[in-house]
Amino acid sequence: MKKLVMISLISTLSALLIVGCAGETPVSKHQNEDAKTADYTPIADQYSVGKIHKKIVSAGEEAGWKMTEFKTNAVLAEKFSDDDAKAVTIYFSKDFFHLDPKNSELNSILKKALTSDSEH
Repeated sequence: MKKLVMISLISTLSALLIVGCAGETPVSKHQNEDAKTADYTPIADQYSVGKIHKKIVSAGEEAGWKMTEFKTNAVLAEKFSDDDAKAVTIYFSKDFFHLDPKNSELNSILKKALTSDSEH
């Protein structure tokens, strides 16, 4: 009887381990694919991270957004009207920027400010 219980326990634990490991891989691959295909807008190579930060804040404020420091690589943009309020987090690096949640109005404003080749 002890042998039967021990074999059952080992079999159950082995099955859980195999199923658990097999279930983990597809989720991780799916998340990585989502990150690669997410809406990241490239930035012109001539800008430093500090310059990118300044351009984001300046462009947002000029378009009527309230820009608030959030992290060293993120700015919170808010826009209020009588019937609507919008809040968007802008993540950026030297190579790209990303809006969460997506906002086409703010995205086009920032894209214009950050992808122009007029400044060096």
